[in-house]
Amino acid sequence: MRLVLAVLLTVAIGALSWFLGFFAVRETFRQHFSESFPHVQGTVISSSVTTTRGRKGGITYHLNISYRYTVDGSEYTGFYYRYDDHPHDYSAYAIANSHPAGSAVDVFYDPADATDALLSPGADRQDMFTSFIVLAGILFLWLLPARAAQQPGLPWTGPEETGGVKVITEMMVTRLRMPRFPPLAIALVTTAILMLLAGVVIVTGLLPTPPWDTGECALVIVLICGAAVYAWQYMGVQSGRRDLIIDAGAQTVQLPLTWGRREQTLVPISQIRSVLLNKVRHRTKNGVYYTYAVILDMADGSQQKLADLNQTRADSLATWLKEKLGLPERFAEPAED
Repeated sequence: MRLVLAVLLTVAIGALSWFLGFFAVRETFRQHFSESFPHVQGTVISSSVTTTRGRKGGITYHLNISYRYTVDGSEYTGFYYRYDDHPHDYSAYAIANSHPAGSAVDVFYDPADATDALLSPGADRQDMFTSFIVLAGILFLWLLPARAAQQPGLPWTGPEETGGVKVITEMMVTRLRMPRFPPLAIALVTTAILMLLAGVVIVTGLLPTPPWDTGECALVIVLICGAAVYAWQYMGVQSGRRDLIIDAGAQTVQLPLTWGRREQTLVPISQIRSVLLNKVRHRTKNGVYYTYAVILDMADGSQQKLADLNQTRADSLATWLKEKLGLPERFAEPAED
């Protein structure tokens, strides 16, 4: 059942990603490819500007223009100034005033379909900004299936009794693979943030290169950085530095390099008093939600945090650790914000 739900979620996110990407990025590509269109001289029929006011009082300007042009003896009427409907600010009036009815204009048309024409070809900074913002949003959407893929009960995750944490057994040594965040999730967030930053840099015009060329270079750099972050995180997980290592023969536990620990501390099992579950409260603008921290309570009074999971996974992991280490389990009510 969980596998079916994971597949359905992935399909749904994939469909939504395609929908957002198609309608938001399509116009950017159309604007770019229009740079290669041939052009003929046409005549403006009418030009005007209409406005709409948003809920917060902001005004959006819409340029309305029509023109006639002739291709291979056939006359056509066009209505696009740009495919992307830019500009939306007050400069729309300047364009309308510079294209009065009866004035001559250069009309760029698609040689494969002469009815498809516009007056201003080429992608601008706003096109690239919108495309990068949409791509960043799509990457954030994919965090949902990436997170769902970590839930126990799926073929590639750990067993139910450890809350989905992967267990590796080597003779008398048991490793629990416990990265704080999955490498894929970190790579997606990093890439999305870089996409946002790239979009801001492009729209502000800080770089002298044409918007499309800047966007191409930025996209390549962002994807390379995202792949590098994933490889770095993946190798960090595979190295075992983020594993909780239980040595039954030596009766020791080696703590992972997570939750602020800068070295793999080796502690005797006899120095671990119990396994705690701390209910952690998180406040957001949409309300409050809770997670559960799995903690080793040490004999010296310190506490070593191992994971922060939902209640079901945390209960399973804490119970497994308690049995594996032969320790009592306690539930600590105080919540952390």
